[in-house]
Parts: sequence; C-alpha cells; structure tokens
Amino acid sequence: MNINDKTIVGDWDNSLNGVLFQNCVFRDIPGFKYKDIINIRHQDIPNNFHFELMGCLRDHTEEPIDKLPYPAFCIIFSKEVDAFFVQFQISFDDNDDEWRTQIKWIYEYYIDELRKQVSLMDSAQFIEISSEYGSSFYIKFCENNSNTIGEAFIESLPKLNSLFLKTHHALQGIDKFITVMDFWYKNKENNMESTWHEFFIQHNWVLSQCFSLPFILFKDKAYAGGKDLSNRGGSLLDFIYKNNLFENVAIIEIKTPLTKLIGQEYRSGVFSMSADLSGSLNQLLHYKDRLQKEFFVNRYNSKTVFHALNPKCILLIGALDSLNDSEKQNFELFRSELRSIEIITYDELFEKVNLLKDLLL
Repeated sequence: MNINDKTIVGDWDNSLNGVLFQNCVFRDIPGFKYKDIINIRHQDIPNNFHFELMGCLRDHTEEPIDKLPYPAFCIIFSKEVDAFFVQFQISFDDNDDEWRTQIKWIYEYYIDELRKQVSLMDSAQFIEISSEYGSSFYIKFCENNSNTIGEAFIESLPKLNSLFLKTHHALQGIDKFITVMDFWYKNKENNMESTWHEFFIQHNWVLSQCFSLPFILFKDKAYAGGKDLSNRGGSLLDFIYKNNLFENVAIIEIKTPLTKLIGQEYRSGVFSMSADLSGSLNQLLHYKDRLQKEFFVNRYNSKTVFHALNPKCILLIGALDSLNDSEKQNFELFRSELRSIEIITYDELFEKVNLLKDLLL
C-alpha cells in the first residue's frame, strides 16, 4: 500500500480475517509511523485492511501509544464492511508491577466487569480472540462519524477513558453512589412523592443512611392498625426499617424535596413551621401510636420477627437550600427540640451519600 510516496507492506491475519499492517518491523516486513497514516481517509481504505500500532521502542513510547490509559497497550484501526472501527487491546499480564499498582484487581474479575460495562455502551463491542497462547481481549468502537484515522483516534480515546473509569468504579462499588447522586441532581425539583417512593424502593440502602445503627428495609407501604402489616385496612406507612441486630422497627415517612418547611413570619426573625411539616409530624406520630397499640395483632399475623419498642420515627422532607439563614436557624431550633421524631432534609441525606462516595474514592 502506498502512502505519501511510501510503501508499507501488510500480511494476512487469520484472527482479523484481513490484511494487517504493523508499525513494528516484523521479519522482512517494514514498519511505519503513526504520522504516515494519521491523515488517511476512511473512504480511501479498502475493506478488511487493519493498521496496528504498538510500542516498539524501548527508550520512549511513540505517538499515539503514549496517550493510552492502562491497561490498553495496542491500537488497531480497521475497515470492515464499509464501516470504520478503532480497537484497543487490553494487557494480558496481571503479574507485572503496573497491573498491581494501577488495577489491583484479579485479572478475571477485571475482565468480567469490563465486559459488562462495554455491554452498556452504544457502538462498542468486547472482542475475545482465542489462540494456542491464550485469549486476547479488545475493546472495539465504531467511528463512522470521523473522516480520518487521526480523527477516529481522537473520538474513541475519551470513550476508552470513560469505560475504564466506570469499570474501576463498579469494582469498588462506587457506581451505585454515582447513580444515586445523578438521580438527585436531576430530580431536585421533582415534586412527585410516588417517584421518590419508587426510587427509595430501588435504592433502599440510601434511607439506611438516616440511622446511626444498622437498619435495613423491612417493609414499604406497610399498614399499621389492620389485621397484619400487609392488610389494606390500616394506616399506610411509607417505609418500615428494622434493626438488623435487635429486630426493632423504625418508621420513615417521606415527602418531597419541594415540600415547604417554613410557614409565615410570626415576629421579626421568628417563623412558624409550614402546615405540611406540622401535618407530617402529626401523621407520623399517629402511625407510631397505631403500630404500638396494634403490635401484638400485627406480630401474630406476620411471618417475620420484629419488635415495636418505642419505634424511631424519621421524617424526610424538604431541603435546607430553600431556606435563608434566619429560616434555617428557626428550623434547626424547632427540630432539635423534637423528642420522638427526627427530621432530615433531602439535601442532608444526599450530602451524606456523597461523602461516603468521596471516602471510597
């Protein structure tokens, strides 16, 4: 193949089912530089032609290999069925110092999670090629929107970086924190209580952050005062959580981030609480009273062991960032005097989740 008055020679590759051009000198086949192919247009490349770039020099890393995030170490630009692809080969050695310092995970665990993350991406494939020497793994991106090899590399590199970061987060368990925080940022103005209820069912560990003790979700949309905790004749509670060690239950009532906390100004700098907040507090006290009075009936008809010993009550409501300094002071004075109910705002809860994420990072 002639490029800028320079002839480069390829060899047939069975695994790629096409002609492979390599930048490293191999047998009597001369190599090439990235600068020789960077401006080649996709439309000028025949189908089943592949250009491979690896680090060939010991004293320095050549462009664009020097830009690759570990554990990628090789690039293949491919034209297949009139479509253009960029493939990144993943290191197959987890015994070297770089793997131990940068990746740290067992190779099989990392590859499995990487495969999962690729499946969640658009226009990306996870390729496994087996040979007598073992398996090689490639991440393959379709880059039809680019015009040249150089543009394809520029478009695909951020995708590879993002993929490795998501894999790292997933292995550390950080992905669930990121998902939760993304939902919060996008739904701060969501005033649908049903949306928040569904969210906390799917991510019930978030509400567990309201407690200092190990509480887990016991029942959502539970009924107190009926024949049992699942009967439709009682008072409907949003969530019941249970101490995982002592079996004692706690009640959580949720409103929305937009629920008003502060009412009218009573005197200069002195505010009453909103009707929504006052009503929610009384509602929660009513639930607690019914749950305690009907405990033996509920317990007898429940298949799960639980206790209702002065159940802790939590009200999740509103957001502090909706208040000015004077209103915040009044709100804090009010809730700090409450004996039976703890009030937590949405932004406080999600700030705690964010701090946990930062600690893991």
